[in-house]
Amino acid sequence: VQSHSGATARLIAKRRPNVPIIAVTNAVETCRQLRLVHGVTPILLAEELSAAELISRIDGLLTRRHLARADDIVCFVGGLAGHDDRLDTMHIRHLCQ
Repeated sequence: VQSHSGATARLIAKRRPNVPIIAVTNAVETCRQLRLVHGVTPILLAEELSAAELISRIDGLLTRRHLARADDIVCFVGGLAGHDDRLDTMHIRHLCQ
């Protein structure tokens, strides 16, 4: 999940999925708040990336931080700004070695 406010990560965490939720944000305060949300592992990136840039760099990011392994399947979701109760983007990716 790439999140500025943390709303998308919170929305997913509410459902208590049995998979890890990794929330990427460039906001220090959002990162701190997400540390308190059950099942969410926040990652703070200094730079703001577009969804396409984040997806293209995710393999290395997740594997370097030992949050995923090669051959894992990752689902990216994003929400529409200003609509904290809706998800509008989903991208499923198979991590490469």
